[in-house]
Amino acid sequence: MRSLVVDDELTSQRLLAICLQDYGDCGVANDGHQALDAVRGALEQNQPFDLICLDIMMPGLDGQETLAEIRRLEQEAGLEPEHRAKVLMVTAVFDEDNVMKQIDEWDAYLVKPIERQAIIDVLQRLALI
Repeated sequence: MRSLVVDDELTSQRLLAICLQDYGDCGVANDGHQALDAVRGALEQNQPFDLICLDIMMPGLDGQETLAEIRRLEQEAGLEPEHRAKVLMVTAVFDEDNVMKQIDEWDAYLVKPIERQAIIDVLQRLALI
């Protein structure tokens, strides 16, 4: 499994990355712009990410804006919907309006602080492990 963790909070970023490294390659990005560069590069190498963990609230491009751009890049690359990255939205505070804004574009969400078992449960539910 190829995964990417996008979070401006270093502690959350490291926790997610450490958990995901047990299941394959895991990259990290500190913001939406770095995430888009990583996704673009992965698509150009024909090695798209299987999972993207995306913080909703980030400075600059927030998670919703970043996700919309990721989906556009995947579509431009010709990925069929069943082959696009699974997206795990991560939030510090469950704000239903914010979380539900693009519910059709993501596959799961977790509220911080994130526990290892919760990540494993999501990976299993998404058939990634």
